[in-house]
Amino acid sequence: MESATVNAPQGTAPVLGYRVEIDGLRAVAVMAVVLFHARLGCPGGYVGVDVFFVISGFLITSLILRDLDASKFSMLDFWERRVRRIAPALTVWVAVTLAAGWFLYLPEDFARLGQAVVAQGLVLSNVYHGWKIDYFTPKTDAFPLLHTWSLAVEEQFYIVLPLILVGIRKWRPAWLRPLLWIACAASFVLAVCLTKTYPRISFWVLPTRAWELLLGSLLAAYPQLGSSASHRVREVVGWGGLAAIFVSIGVYDEQVPFPGVATLLPTLGTVAFIWANRALTSTGRVLSWSPIVFIGKVSYSFYLIHWPVIAYADYWFRDEMPWTIRLCLMDAAFLLAVLSYYVVETPFRKGQILSLRRPLFVSALGFTILLMAVGFLVHQNGGVRSRFDAQTLAYIPPERQSVGVASQSSIQAVENGQLFKFGASASDATCLVWGDSHAMVLIPVLGDLCLENCMHGTAAMYANTPPLLGFIGQNRLGLGADAPRFNSAVLKIALEPRVRVVVLSAFWSQYAQHPDFGPCLENTVQQLTEAGKTVVLVRDVPTQPGHVPRLLVRAQAFGESVQTVGVPVAAHREKNREADQWLEQLAGPNVIVVDPTPFLTDETGLCRAELNGVTLYQDTDHVSAVGARRLKPMLDSVFQNLGQPKQHSHSRPPVLVGERPEEPAR
Repeated sequence: MESATVNAPQGTAPVLGYRVEIDGLRAVAVMAVVLFHARLGCPGGYVGVDVFFVISGFLITSLILRDLDASKFSMLDFWERRVRRIAPALTVWVAVTLAAGWFLYLPEDFARLGQAVVAQGLVLSNVYHGWKIDYFTPKTDAFPLLHTWSLAVEEQFYIVLPLILVGIRKWRPAWLRPLLWIACAASFVLAVCLTKTYPRISFWVLPTRAWELLLGSLLAAYPQLGSSASHRVREVVGWGGLAAIFVSIGVYDEQVPFPGVATLLPTLGTVAFIWANRALTSTGRVLSWSPIVFIGKVSYSFYLIHWPVIAYADYWFRDEMPWTIRLCLMDAAFLLAVLSYYVVETPFRKGQILSLRRPLFVSALGFTILLMAVGFLVHQNGGVRSRFDAQTLAYIPPERQSVGVASQSSIQAVENGQLFKFGASASDATCLVWGDSHAMVLIPVLGDLCLENCMHGTAAMYANTPPLLGFIGQNRLGLGADAPRFNSAVLKIALEPRVRVVVLSAFWSQYAQHPDFGPCLENTVQQLTEAGKTVVLVRDVPTQPGHVPRLLVRAQAFGESVQTVGVPVAAHREKNREADQWLEQLAGPNVIVVDPTPFLTDETGLCRAELNGVTLYQDTDHVSAVGARRLKPMLDSVFQNLGQPKQHSHSRPPVLVGERPEEPAR
């Protein structure tokens, strides 16, 4: 982020001083982001980041072109300004965030924070978070440095842009504008294409975000564009630009593909506003109101601070914080931002602290390396589990990422017959597990059963993708339109003679509202049973009211009984009523419906989150390895029968397995 003081390139436009309305626009952008993250309205508030991108591209390019025109551009001067502007506050708040994680994060999440600190120091925060944030991360509240992804994009842009502009000015000055247009257009086309095909990549990386910054660069490269436009035209354009920004903030939501075509509305709106206010218009005067401008001035620190505050609060109390508490948290974050602006940002930017360049660079590099070293040690030590006593550690399953993620299959792997394997490798009798992440977490118990009954096990599973032929889910973290291809490939394997039993497990209640759910489920089961396969349909495990390890740790810390943490069985039944009806009506010859709920429910009717001081869940709805093995009696008789040479029968009665275990869950 750069100061809103712009001088146009010499000889092409009059010298411009401090653009007060740009700080006002920054205030709009940061408030949109903050309100969105705090869940205080602004469903499209995330576009504030896109507004920042355009502003940064405009200001940085304007300053570089000004100095190049005056033949006084220095890369060292450029980077000194960048370091003074960015590094001090960022270093302080990364350090504070890491220190807070020591007290507030469970080991796995603290280890992940250590990774994030290293990535941030390497200016790769966007790549890291794009890689890490997927279905198996609890929620983004476990990523208190998530917001630094946009800073990494800007910093990467700052590395590339001056080198390109210097080269163009030295060798081919006439190519400046055409090359900026080509780069901007190419980045935009790439963004649109990748957002459709690989949205997780497109959202995070510089090549698909560069066009937003380059829109600002193009505006800076045409300082005389529209200089003869009337004041009325500027007024219309200014209000149109501001309206475009506010419409996108108020109308967009998280389902809008970004950074695709929809991103044009806030970014072109920003371009329009900046262009119109080269000579101040009424929109500029509105955003020049001193309270708004002040928010804009502290926007950098506010942006740095607000997300860790939200993340840590949500980590422990997300579903229990009313809007008033969230508003108070943002007020506190703003006060910290004001303190940061006056105590950290301003003294460094004005050279009142570390006034000489060499000590500044050495200090910035030294503190960055130190933070990275601490982050690396935190990660290498598994989040320093020694911070917790033995009982607390019993509530924190160490295997959460190893169960599930390692067994997820790609489409290509399934089509090539390369599935996750478990059980007795030498056996001809095969059990195929087919489903989403709820199938993945059953692997520990299914592996035990296959070993005991001399069966070979294979698994074809993908998160948020149910084992339903022809079904296309709406969750963007699943396979989406590629799901039918994936499931068709699994069916081919399921129909092989060696496969005796197919276990279908999924987060059924997540898909049951879809109109295609029932017909697709019936079709899938029918094709398997007609081929002589035994089909086991596993009903949903109870979904807990929150991230279970955190609920248990919190209950212990507050002196509450962990035995009361759970969900009433009646509430679970109601939540899963529609899905359960579909599953149960399919029970019949060669179709066995099993229900894990009785094996996780105590005599009071509470679906428990822990048993004998050990968590039964990894998070909200995925059982832990202990929880999975708790379900072994549910499947014992099924596998004992299937482990023997298969006897074909057409008179087998419907079976609903799910007897309560002899040992009460308490």
